[in-house]
Parts: sequence; structure tokens; C-alpha cells
Amino acid sequence: MLKFAVFHLLIGFLIADERLLKISLPSVPTKNFLSITSDSKNFLWIGTDQGLVRYDGIDSDIFRSNPFSSKSLSGNRVWFLDNYNEDTLVVVTDNAIHLYSKKNYEFEQFKISSRPTNYFKNKYDIWITTLSGGVYKLNSKKEVVHFKFEPLNPFSISSSNFESINGNKFALDHNNSMWLATSSGLNKINDDNTVRRYFKSNTNNLLLSENILSVHYDNNGKLLIGTDEGLNYYDIDKKIFNKVKKLEGKPILGIKEQNDKILILTNSKIHSFLDGDLKDVGSNNNFATSIQSDQTSVLWTKGKSEINTNGKRTNFNNGVNDVFVNENNVLLATSNGLFNLTAKKQISKRTSYKISEQDNVSLINFFNDKRHNQIKSYNFDSYAFSDQYFWFVSSNTLTRKNIQTGENENFNHNPRDPNTFPKSITSILIDGPVIWVGSNETGLYSYDIESLNMLEHYQFDINDPNSLQTSLITSLAVIDNKIYIGSGGDGLFTYSKSSKKFERSDVNSGLSSDIIYKLFVLDDILFVHTSQGLNYLTQKENYFKSIDSDDGLSLNNYNNLKFSNFNNQLIIENDDDQFSVDVNALKKLEMKTMSVVKSVVGIDSKNNEHLLSFINNKVDVPPFITSIAVHVAFPSIYKAKQNLYSYSYGSKDEKEIITKKAGENISISKIGYTDKVLIIKSNASDEIHAKIDFNYIPPWYFTWWAIASYVIITFSGIYLFTTIRAKRLQQRLEESRKSEELEEARNLQLQLLAKKVPEMKNVEVETYIRTATEVGGDYYDFFELDDGTLIAACGDATGHGATSGMMVSITKAGLKGIQKRSPNEMLTDLNNIVKSVEIGRIRMSLNLLEFKNGHVNISSAAMPPVYHYSKRTDSVNEIELVGTPLGSFYDEEFDRYQVDFEDGDALVLMSDGLPEAPNHDGEMLDYPAVKKCIKDNGSKSASGIKDSLVALSDKWLDGIQNPDDITLVIFKKNKTREMANA
Repeated sequence: MLKFAVFHLLIGFLIADERLLKISLPSVPTKNFLSITSDSKNFLWIGTDQGLVRYDGIDSDIFRSNPFSSKSLSGNRVWFLDNYNEDTLVVVTDNAIHLYSKKNYEFEQFKISSRPTNYFKNKYDIWITTLSGGVYKLNSKKEVVHFKFEPLNPFSISSSNFESINGNKFALDHNNSMWLATSSGLNKINDDNTVRRYFKSNTNNLLLSENILSVHYDNNGKLLIGTDEGLNYYDIDKKIFNKVKKLEGKPILGIKEQNDKILILTNSKIHSFLDGDLKDVGSNNNFATSIQSDQTSVLWTKGKSEINTNGKRTNFNNGVNDVFVNENNVLLATSNGLFNLTAKKQISKRTSYKISEQDNVSLINFFNDKRHNQIKSYNFDSYAFSDQYFWFVSSNTLTRKNIQTGENENFNHNPRDPNTFPKSITSILIDGPVIWVGSNETGLYSYDIESLNMLEHYQFDINDPNSLQTSLITSLAVIDNKIYIGSGGDGLFTYSKSSKKFERSDVNSGLSSDIIYKLFVLDDILFVHTSQGLNYLTQKENYFKSIDSDDGLSLNNYNNLKFSNFNNQLIIENDDDQFSVDVNALKKLEMKTMSVVKSVVGIDSKNNEHLLSFINNKVDVPPFITSIAVHVAFPSIYKAKQNLYSYSYGSKDEKEIITKKAGENISISKIGYTDKVLIIKSNASDEIHAKIDFNYIPPWYFTWWAIASYVIITFSGIYLFTTIRAKRLQQRLEESRKSEELEEARNLQLQLLAKKVPEMKNVEVETYIRTATEVGGDYYDFFELDDGTLIAACGDATGHGATSGMMVSITKAGLKGIQKRSPNEMLTDLNNIVKSVEIGRIRMSLNLLEFKNGHVNISSAAMPPVYHYSKRTDSVNEIELVGTPLGSFYDEEFDRYQVDFEDGDALVLMSDGLPEAPNHDGEMLDYPAVKKCIKDNGSKSASGIKDSLVALSDKWLDGIQNPDDITLVIFKKNKTREMANA
């Protein structure tokens, strides 16, 4: 019976859906992984030959040695990893045992003299064998005890050399004595660190060999001793050595306890050993150890390239260095990367069913209704049955067919009829006495199905956050008391018939995209087909999950998908592939939802980062910190990116909730010096996963004694000086300060401009700027590329003063740093940089021109038009491109316009300071006057066009100081000049 049970343990899982997957860790500098473990938060820790790696399923954090810091790793080769406690990790490198604190990010070093070869931990005692330096023990008091062979000391250990990396070298008995396997005998290290040695000579030759390969202490008080000549066992209490005759002469490669059974591994066999009874339970192929999960058993040898999993051999071509069991996954650290041997059943698989039209999810209800026989055409996009009629949408037109008579009635839009159906209908839904109609132009409507009177037109109301925030409806679905509305770019909306409110879901709610193609319901699960994936929502959850490659669904794109319900499975098809999804398994699928704070980083005014300790969930924030970044993760190797979390930050009374996706960090601006609280929850539940108190330490000048000093000084000043003199003095100081700051700001603004205009063959370039009374944010610049391409920029930051100057600085730095591509792509990259800085309401308008191969490509972010004077037609083209200012929204896309820049042509870029310049009556010059001036003077040189525009502004202002900067950048093409300079 025992033999059958263990045999089943080793090879009985062949029926498991077992897959070997390689896990790609981003930013890892090597593939040579030496060790692996997981901690209580489910982070994976991987030791490599190039440092320590922490992996959360999305990002990799790399820890490397620093010879100038005693709080870092002492070396980069990490041979062993283990958990010391919940917040501390054991890390063993070439020359030290480390205890790494995850709360204050520090490595505590304990030096060893030689490379470690074997590791053992008992509670808080850590034992290490080394290649040539003996044995080290780090006890619970964090004291290092060193054991080594001393030829003249019979009470030292019998060898200092431990070359073997396989087998158990340590075994702790019930007397708290440590038994040590060496190549020169068996050693017993007592609790008081004294040593006794056992050889063949002092055991009456009962010890089969002095080359001990492995030791193990069982629950019956017996020490199992595996040698190169067989197996001994030693009764600790009776102090009697015995041997197993059946194994005499056979090297014992390993001893492993699994499921209350002891397995003995020899070169060719696996045996079970119980109370002196030895039984064969399977074959072996020189494997030294065994490890198992619920559904997988692995035989392996450290350094060997081959493993045996459930009776199947796998060769990695490089050595397997460590194996770790994590739930249904067996993780293998190898010399060629990290692999996952998983028995987790996939909910999706590739299929080849023959699907009929009746199985299409869009037509299931159609064919389930017996009246479908009266409908001879299936050419419709959306449909619904009522008592007498069949309603359908075809070519964006709503039609109803009388099922009895077969007559069709088309409903065309009538703008003079308030009860008319809308134009461009995409979908309909009948729910009780109401017919819901979606349009891709004017949004959502509801009508009384009997009278066809419109009940309501649902539109966006800026004063109502629960209104429908879209006018482009693509699909409708209903479950219970909720109507689901898909849009073509604004996400998904849920309408509650009881509260009569709309709730929006978007990518921050788990959707793959805000562009929704189709909604459908199977088994009370709402499926959402988007442009980037397939999402679903079960009734017990409040955020969307996706079906993707982690589940077995491998699609290159999600356009033109067809969905069917076949044999209680969801069938997904495109032109090339077909996949099935187990809907029942989908409802039971659970994901890791525990969010974890990885680190808290403080950022100072110079943008330097400082790690802030969060011991006992409290963070002290020094006064020089200006902002805080909190790194949050959902550690898991399965679908880690699909989790969402929400957080609130502030005082106890502040309730603002912000939602983020896994992998996105929390960014906090430090305002004031009152203490704040950060609360983090998973969107899957209301359970608080993290609560961190932030203690803002004020600078010395905000301490109580400093404030008391201020009060004393203030009253002394009032006593010494009269109110009138103080006010006059303050007035003079303020005027002087403003004058100096204004001058400094103006100088800064001018310094940010291009130092010189580019030298372009056959093109004359002129620039001009007239600053205003207040410091504005006008800016121009040029970037010459190696291939001769010129990038020209002309921009205007909103507002005035230092903040607009800061925006110009950010823009200039961003333009220098981003990849020089087409102007619209550069604007998108620059927009994301500006948006990420988040400096309030300040935005940047910008025109970018690319001069290349005789053409000019133009893109604009909310700047005034670019004027193109064409000599050939003697006309001015006002090029106005629609776009939002930089910093408004992430991933904004911008248009591109191409101009043929011919001989005699001119291009004029300007800020809004010229067309919006006021005269004495407060009237603006306006754009038509500027355009006319350019046309009248377009045949002149660039300098002449500039002078004409300057003269126009002087005449209009008539001595008035311009309230906003006036900036001009002019290009004039003239092939008669070999080189034209401004």
C-alpha cells in the first residue's frame, strides 16, 4: 500500500495540465539565476550572478553591491535566499550572510571567508558550509560562530572543505544538537558549540563510510546518515549505529521527507524508509532531491541540466540551480533564466469546432424565439422582439416588422418631431415597456414602446457627475436592473433603473480600452469586447478582468472577432484562430488582490530621491522633501497587471478616493507640515491593505521655539517703529523686490531662447520677441539634426511670471531629451513629459515645424495658426491645426500638416501677443489684419516681413506697452542666396 502511495506521489500526476513557461523579468542584467524564494507578501526574490532581484509580476527591482556602503550587498553573486521573518530576508553571497530589512532598505552584513556551498536555517539560527573556510553559524543574537578543522584539536570539526552542493549537510535533533555531514566523518555540534566526531574507527566499523553525503533526523529519534557506501541510521537516545543492508555499497545521493514519508535517493532507485523497513517505490536517474506541489512532483540535482517532473524529463541545456514551490507552480532558477512549471488549468484553449449561425451570441435570443421563422433576412446589426413586432437596426436605420403581416415600417429621423428616433442608430434594447436606442452621433434615448413617445434623451450635464458622458453609443446590454452602454471612446456606462444614475467604467476600472465594440451576456457574466482585449464582469465583483495569454487566449489583435456559445463554452474566432473559454471556470476564477507597499521614496527640490523607512507603518518625512512617491504592487506571477487599487491621502476627514492600476505608483505633493494618512485598498474589496502614517517634520524655522521667537520679534518691531514708517518702508522694499524679480525673470526668459538662428541653405530665418510688462512665457528654439533636418519650435506658456518660466524650462529640456521624430509624435512624447510633472494649471502651447527634403511638416498644440505665403499663387494659407495644450491629458495625439516650401515662399510663426494686442480703445488687432499684412509683404525678405509686422504692431499699440509677449519666427526661401543668415 505504501509503495503504491509513494509511486502515485511521484508519477501519478501525468493527467495534470502541466506547462513549462519561461518567465521574462524586465531589466534584469543576466540570465544566470542561482537561487529563488518567495516571501509572505508573494514577492519573488531571485539571486543571480549580477545581484539580487525582487519581482512582483510586473517590475523588477535590482539590488547590487556597493563597496562604499556597509548597508548594501557585499557581493553580487547570491547563492542562497530565505525568509528570516516577515520583514527580513536572508541573502548569502560569496563572502557574507546578509539580513535585508524590507522596511528600511538596508543589508546587515556578517562576513564569511569562503564561498558558501550549503545552507540550513532553524528558527533564527543560520548555518553555512563553505568551499574551504569551514562552517559558519549566525545565531539568534546575530553573533557569528566559526567552526573549522584544526589538526591539533580533536574537538574541532573533521573538515573545513565542503565541495559538495547536493545533499543535506545539517540535521538538528531533539537535543538541539546539530549533526554535520563532511567528507571526513560525521560531526555533532552541541548547543554549547563543542564538537564530537564519528569515524569508522570509533563506531566499530558500523559507520559504512566517512564520506557523508547527506543527513536527516526523523520524528522517531533516528538520524539517517547517507554515505557513499550506503545508509546508516543512528538512535540518538540509545546511541546505537545501524545500517541498511539492502543499500550497502550504494551511494545515497539524497534524503528527503515528503508527506510524512522519508525518501532515499540512490543512483538508480527511490526507496521509502520507515522504522528500518526499506521499500522500492520508483526509479531514479542520479537525482539528488525531490520537491512537490499539490499536483506536481520534481526530481532534480543542483547544477544538473535535467529534471524529472511527474515522470517526464526536461532538459534546460543549462544547470538548474534552485527549485521553489509556489502554490500550483514549481519555479526553477536556471543558468538560462527563470521557468515556471505550472499545473494551473487554463480557462481558454485553441479549438476547431464547427460553429453554426445559431450559436452566435448576437443571434441566440433570435433563434430561441419561435417567431424568428417569420424573419427571412439576418441582415441586421441589432434586434429585439416585442409582442407584435420584430425591431432591427440595419445601415444605422431602425425598422420594425409586423410579425403577422410581414410589413416593414422604417423610422427616419425627423428634426421637427420631438418624438422622432435619432440619426445613425447603432443598437436597440427592449426592456419591459421601454425601448432603448443608441446612436453614434447623439447618444442614448428611451421611448415608450406602445406610443413611441420619447421618454428621455440622456446627455452629458457638466453639473451632474452621474450623467451620461458620451454621445457615441456602440452597444447595449441588460442584466437584472442595470442597463450597460458601450461607447466608442469614453468607456462603459452602467445605468441603474432604481437610482436613475449613470456610473462610468474605463481603463482605470480594469477595461483594456475605452473603445468598446460589443457587449453581450452569458450566464450572468457581462462580456466587453474592446479594441485592445476582451473583458468580463461577474455579478460578485465590481471591477473588470480580462481574458488574455495568461489564460491561454493568444490573439494578435482584437478586431473583427466573432463570439459564439457552443457546448456551454464561449467560442472566440477571427480569420486565423478559434479559442474556447470555460465560462463556469471563469466565474470561479480568483486572482491575487492584496496590494503591498514596496517602498516610499522622498524627492527633494533638486529631484534627488531618498528612501524613507516605513517601520511599523509610520514614515518620517524630512523637511527638505518636496514630494513623495509610494511604490505599490500586487505580487503575483499570474495576471498581476489586471489588479486595481484605490487610495486616499490626507487628514482623517479627507475622503477623496483615487483609483490606479497595478504597476502605477502614488505621487504625492508635500503641502504644509501637518501629519497625513495614506490608506490603500484593493478595488475588489473594501478591505484596507495598507495604512501608513506620514509624520511631516517641520524645518527649524517652523518649530515652536522659532515661532515664539517670531512673536517676540514682531511685537518688538511694532514697539520700535511707527506704523506709518513701517508701511512706507515695506512699500519701498516690495517695489524694489518686484522690480528685481521681474528683471531676473525677464533675463531667464530670454536666456531660454535659442542663442542663434540656424544657418539654412537658401532659407533666411528671422526671429523677434518683445517682452510684456509682466514676464510671459513665449519661447522659440531650433534643433538641427545630423541628416540636415531642422526642427523649429515656437510656443507660449499660459500665465505669467515664474510658473510660466518653469513651464518653458520643462519644455526646452523635454525637447532636448526626446527622440527627434515627426512633429506630431514629438508633441505626444513632450505632452506626456509635461503632464507627468504636474505643475498645476499651467499649460504649454507649441508649434513644431520639421524642414526636411523640401517639405515642411507642421504640428500644433493649441497655438495660433501658421501662415504660409505662396509666391506662386501670391496668397496666404492660414494653417490652423486643432490640438490641446501640452500637459492636458496623457497620450494625446496631434495632427500633422505638410507644406511644399517653394522658392519665394514664407512661413510665419507667432504667439498670440500680436493678434491680441489692444489699442487705446481696447480693441484687438486680430488675425485677419495680421494675415493681410503677411500677404501684402510676403514677397519681401524674412527681415522685411518681420519689419512689416513690427510696424503693424507699433502703429496699432500707438505707445501702449504690450500686455503679452509678441514673438515672431519667420522663414523665407530664396534660392538665389547661397546662405541666408538672420
